[in-house]
Amino acid sequence: EAFVSARMQELGLASVRNQAKQIYQNMRNRDSARKDLIKQHFSVKKPNQTWVSDVTCYKLKDRYYYICVILDLYSRKVVAYKLSKKNSTQLLTSTFKQAWALRDPPEGLIFHSDQGSQYTSFEFRDLLKQFEVSQSFSAPGAPYDNAVAESFFASIKKEDFRRNFYKTEGEFRAAVKEYIEFYNDYRPHQRLGFLTPNQAEAAFYQK
Repeated sequence: EAFVSARMQELGLASVRNQAKQIYQNMRNRDSARKDLIKQHFSVKKPNQTWVSDVTCYKLKDRYYYICVILDLYSRKVVAYKLSKKNSTQLLTSTFKQAWALRDPPEGLIFHSDQGSQYTSFEFRDLLKQFEVSQSFSAPGAPYDNAVAESFFASIKKEDFRRNFYKTEGEFRAAVKEYIEFYNDYRPHQRLGFLTPNQAEAAFYQK
């Protein structure tokens, strides 16, 4: 057996069984790394300590539009968002890069989401590693693990999407932008002592 193994190495051959074992182990290592680092502890001490994210869709006529948001857990502020006609990893990576450029967070940032395919993709996980961001995941089928991001989408659907009918993509994009500005600037949160997200952050930095 040792002779056969050595001869295979000389010929540049590899055992299919050994390759399968390695692939399986890599998959197990990848899946075991999907840890929940926040465990429904949604109160943090400062901005840019933990970001949470989610994606939802809106049907306009016969086409779906996907909205990706990233919120700061301290202030509940929407720090970045993107709209796309495709629910792709590119939508998520571009939203994250926008958030990073706008916030320039310090070391130790945690990024939390559900286990959607975009968030678990190699491309996005590798991007977070490059930025030295710790990735955190909700448990499968546990929406309360990502309640802050879920709550934002519940708010925009209840307060805007269900009250208005948009005829064009331009109208829809303008409405999303307007709502997020309203949400950050004017919508008070009970968890923030009835401050708006921007007021909460301003109060923190004025300490």
